[in-house]
Amino acid sequence: MLSSNEVGMKKTLLSGLNRSITKAETKIKALQTMVSNLEKAEADRQATIDELEDYMKNHLGDAVEIKAKITATRKELWNVRDKLNDKKMKLEQAKLQLNELQKNTSHIEARNREIKADFEKTAVSYQQQMINKIWAQAGMKALAEIADIYPRMTSIHDSSLFDNSFAMDFINHGDKIIYCAMYLYVGYINEATNFAESQGGGGSDAKDWGRDKDEDEIEWIRRCLRQATKMMKPMKRKGLSR
Repeated sequence: MLSSNEVGMKKTLLSGLNRSITKAETKIKALQTMVSNLEKAEADRQATIDELEDYMKNHLGDAVEIKAKITATRKELWNVRDKLNDKKMKLEQAKLQLNELQKNTSHIEARNREIKADFEKTAVSYQQQMINKIWAQAGMKALAEIADIYPRMTSIHDSSLFDNSFAMDFINHGDKIIYCAMYLYVGYINEATNFAESQGGGGSDAKDWGRDKDEDEIEWIRRCLRQATKMMKPMKRKGLSR
């Protein structure tokens, strides 16, 4: 079952996870840079100690001074190694955190796809039900008018009785009237107007359009059809004044 609350919660959660992933990736890059710099510092200190010990072994230089340098460099090396171990541990923790965030994001995205599919299925079903209702009312209105007018016709010349009738408008523009009425039914006034005008209709003033608080659905559908019929009528063009 589709839940609008669930959709909102999932979107908010996903947005938060994506921000956390970006932060985690930035943190990992920074830690990787630190680790790389510390590894270089470690190698440099070790190389310096090896060189000094080689001097001691071969009696090159002042032994006391060389020994002091070795001691100082070893302290620096231990300090670098402590920092390096700390950064490596934090790097691994950051990678684990990123992996967990990515797993959660994948789960949320999969759920969002399910919700979207459910929503689209529900929307299509609702739209079809709405169209069926509008078609049913339009058909009944057209048939009622035909049943009323036809017995009054004494010859084919009396077809003028159908002039300005919904039945004739429905015969000529049925699909377009239904489509326009569907927009009106869901309150999409601008879309209904744009559609009517794109089909050659003159549109109509629907500024305060909307369903009345206690309006019956059948009467609401009928009113949508009446309004759509007006909107689909060709625009009357005014002649040029002399």
